[in-house]
Amino acid sequence: EASIKLNYDPLLDAIIFDHLILLGGSEEQGPTYVPDGSYEGYRLDGGYWRHVPKMFDTVVDEAPRPEPILDDKSKDIFGRKKDGQ
Repeated sequence: EASIKLNYDPLLDAIIFDHLILLGGSEEQGPTYVPDGSYEGYRLDGGYWRHVPKMFDTVVDEAPRPEPILDDKSKDIFGRKKDGQ
């Protein structure tokens, strides 16, 4: 069992929902679909809702961060002094 989201986004003028993939289920339970972390949706185009298979298809090399997480600080993430410093 999994939960999904379905929302209208006024900025994108689109209905956005989780993309589901088939996860092998047992014979008693039948097929099970779960979200895979991507989104699909519908955009209003000329009075018709058009299916968009990938709403967000931007690929980036690194996760967006305001500043580096691991740098040359003298302490590690637990506040312990790093070796060699």
